[in-house]
Amino acid sequence: MTVTDNGKTAPRTTTIRVAIRVPNDGAVDLVTDAERRLRRTSGVVRATIDELHGIEPGLSATRVRATATVETASVSDSALRDRLADHAGVDVLAEVDPP
Repeated sequence: MTVTDNGKTAPRTTTIRVAIRVPNDGAVDLVTDAERRLRRTSGVVRATIDELHGIEPGLSATRVRATATVETASVSDSALRDRLADHAGVDVLAEVDPP
């Protein structure tokens, strides 16, 4: 049996603490909108908010502080952090060590 490389790498999963600015005109709820904002980052395949740590309402947006699990397609942790930092409305507060 021949094994071939199809050029795909296994997805990486990273748990991070983030602050996400969610506009008040969101379509669903804060958690869903926060997950959508994380998924808009280049290379992110899946994002799940695991735990909320704080909600700070504002005039035009609500700032959500949370722990999130982010699955990426072959993106290193440092590259993910840079990409999230470049994404408007997302601040990486800390990386969380796996349990």
